Amino acid sequence: MSTADVKNRKKSSVKLIILIIAIGLSVLSVAVWFLGKPIRRHNKAQKDVNAILQALHGYVSEQGDLPKGSFSVICRLLRGESVEGQNVKHLDYIEAQGQEVNDKGEFLDPWGHPYRISFNKKLQVYSCGPNGVDERGAGDDIVAE
Repeated sequence: MSTADVKNRKKSSVKLIILIIAIGLSVLSVAVWFLGKPIRRHNKAQKDVNAILQALHGYVSEQGDLPKGSFSVICRLLRGESVEGQNVKHLDYIEAQGQEVNDKGEFLDPWGHPYRISFNKKLQVYSCGPNGVDERGAGDDIVAE
């Protein structure tokens, strides 16, 4: 075997090793992305409930009282609409992208379910979490109070 053949085999072996490493890294990055998806959804829901709660506090501060009506009415009020004589100044308290709002105007969590607002003993905003079951802020629900 000539030295040229040995060099060609070494180059081919190095190229094969680089290819195997590249494929392995690609598979690993896809796996990490998929495994991280639940964490990203949870973090997004936590950020959203905190933002909605902050918007409600801003509304109370400006308007003097909590918004009244269904969740869709409250969401519209927080986005700057005037509904049923409320928010007549059209003040914006929160922004929502198209995919974050359903056809009723309700804010949606990362699983596609409307967020919830509870005005019981304390003001609470929550997502029903990955299972989509309304556990009133318990279980896997993601809460801001």
